[in-house]
Amino acid sequence: MSNWERVAWCEGMFLRPQHFQQQERYLLNESSNFASQLTAFPWGVVDLELDHSLLAQTTIALKNAQVVMPDSRVVMAPQRDQLPEPLIIDKSVKNKVVVLAVPVEKANNTTISTADNKQITRYRYKDQTVVDNSGELGEEVLQLASLVVELKLDNDRLTGYYTLPIARIIEVTNEGNIILDEHFIPPTLNAQRNANIHGLLSDLVGKIKLRADTLAGRLNQSQGNATSIADFLMLQTLNRYEPTLKHLAAIEGTHPEAVCRLLYGMAGELSTYSNSRKRPAELPTYAHSGLSDVFAQLKQHLQLCLSTVLEQTAVQIQIEMTKFGIHIAQVPDKKLLSSSQFVLAVKSDLEPEDLRKRFPSQVKIGPVEHIRDLVNNQLPGIAVDVLPVAPRQIPYHAGYHYFQLDKSNEYWARLMASGGIAIHLSGHYPSLNLQCWAVNQ
Repeated sequence: MSNWERVAWCEGMFLRPQHFQQQERYLLNESSNFASQLTAFPWGVVDLELDHSLLAQTTIALKNAQVVMPDSRVVMAPQRDQLPEPLIIDKSVKNKVVVLAVPVEKANNTTISTADNKQITRYRYKDQTVVDNSGELGEEVLQLASLVVELKLDNDRLTGYYTLPIARIIEVTNEGNIILDEHFIPPTLNAQRNANIHGLLSDLVGKIKLRADTLAGRLNQSQGNATSIADFLMLQTLNRYEPTLKHLAAIEGTHPEAVCRLLYGMAGELSTYSNSRKRPAELPTYAHSGLSDVFAQLKQHLQLCLSTVLEQTAVQIQIEMTKFGIHIAQVPDKKLLSSSQFVLAVKSDLEPEDLRKRFPSQVKIGPVEHIRDLVNNQLPGIAVDVLPVAPRQIPYHAGYHYFQLDKSNEYWARLMASGGIAIHLSGHYPSLNLQCWAVNQ
């Protein structure tokens, strides 16, 4: 016979306690099945508060516990249920998980007992004075069933209990102070109430805002012409996730699986820009009982993805005009000389073909300290090669022609100790405009 079937209520039946017990089992089973259809993980912590003042006394105790156990039984202590007895922790305990334990309800066994009974039962008898809210019969002492809630360690004997992990003990010091794992995340139904998940969301929002502001400023400086299509698409991705993450961090009752689902999507999109294979790395599988590892791996992966956002694909080097027709490009970071290709963007009123033909032979490029010798002695200096099209990392402007500097030249190595790149042009270039760009290789 099923333990969960409803009672057949009939006229004239002789009522026994079993009728009401069976009806209660049926209703609880119905609500449990219904809850399991709403979400894949309908159990976990809603709100939990440890008594941190007792940790220094080798004691784990709760001030508040609102949780849904794996069998869908709701614990509300101390609002409705009694708080569990404090758990004394031996000083030898290391790397153990503290669990909230509720005895399993067995349909064919006794489920309630007196306080002095050593049998493991789901409920204890409790006398409580109840007022007749109709105001006619006054007060009456009723015998109620108080849910048994206990604190245990994961290595205790837990047969016959539903358990829910709530904290992890790293160690107990010689002075008796319990050290808890601050990064432990219990199974939860309210991500906003968990400091680690809420902190991750807030941290991601801050990092996304910083990087989005930088990308937007970079694109605005190019007057609407993106330095690369990747920057524009990356900004679009960040603009999509920033308000959504803000929303999840602000509202109550968000399931952690919904947070993970969003972060999985974010990690997948960002991998297009941060992974050389353009494919997402292996992401952790969602585990409701292992949220600490899931969110730790997601955090590490997303921070790695976001760290690539600020890497500029091209840096413009400012050029100053000095006397004697020499232009000086001050390189802000000498590392660019080895990590980047240098490109000159040249614009003039000359015919395009004439400019592309004359410029490589009439330009002298070298360290500031050597430019005079290069010009006076007609030495070649650093050569340039004509580029057929503008590099994709550089904003396109009509009328410009692009020339790449030859880094294999002996004068290039001397730029590391130089005050800048000197550029001298012989010949007439009406309405000349020069730009120097360091393009990431």
